[in-house]
Amino acid sequence: MPTYHSILIHHHTKADRPTQYEFLRTNRVIYHPCELSEDKEIENLVYRVVQKPKNLLLHMQRIFACYRQRRSEQLYAALADLLTLLSGGGKNLAYRVIKGTARGMDREQLANLQRYFQGGHRLPGNGFSILTEGQVGDPQIIEKTAAVTIEHDYLALAHDYIEYSQLDEAMDVLEQGVNEAPFREDLQEQLLELYRLTDNQARFKSMYASVSQSRHDMIPAWNSLEHYFNGRK
Repeated sequence: MPTYHSILIHHHTKADRPTQYEFLRTNRVIYHPCELSEDKEIENLVYRVVQKPKNLLLHMQRIFACYRQRRSEQLYAALADLLTLLSGGGKNLAYRVIKGTARGMDREQLANLQRYFQGGHRLPGNGFSILTEGQVGDPQIIEKTAAVTIEHDYLALAHDYIEYSQLDEAMDVLEQGVNEAPFREDLQEQLLELYRLTDNQARFKSMYASVSQSRHDMIPAWNSLEHYFNGRK
C-alpha cells in the first residue's frame, strides 16, 4: 500500500526526490495510478481537465502528477492553468501550491508565475497549456469554460488537506468554495467546524463579515459560532 505525504509541508532534504511524494489520492478518481504508466497518468488527467476545466480537484491532481514525475514544462502549464482558472482568487491556495512545487521548475518558469501572482503581468503559456490565453491546445476551451457549470469539488479537496492535518489549506479551499458557491451548506458546515476546531476567531470574523454582506442565506451555525466566540470574552 502506498504512503502519501504532502509536499506542501515537507522540508526537502539533500536528496530531494519529488517522485516519492503523492499529495492527492488519484486512485479515488476512476482509476488506480498503478494501472497507468507515468505518461498515461498525466495524459489521462489532461484529458479530464479538458473535459471539466473548472474542476479544481483535477487541476491539483495534474499539478502534483507533473511534479512527482519531474516534468517541468508540464508542471508550469498545469500551474498556469490553475491560476487562469482561479482568475485572481484563491491567493492563499495558489501561493502554497506554487511554493510547494517550486523545485520542479526552472527560474524563468517560477519567475513568470510569481510576476503574474503579484499582479500586473500577463501569464505566458506553453505547448502544454490548456486554459492559458495565447497557448491553448484547443482554441475552443476558453470559450467553453465560461459556459461550464462550476464543478469545483471543494469539499473533497478540503478533506484531502484535513487528512494530512493541513487545516489552514483546508480553510483556504472552503472559504473560496463558500464565496463562489454560497448555496452549498455542506461547505459552510465544514468551514465552521474548522474555525471552532482551530479556535480561529479572527479568521471566522473576517469570513462572517464577508458572508453577512452576501445575498445568500447563512446557515444558523454562523450565529451559533459567533455567540460561542463572543461568550468567551
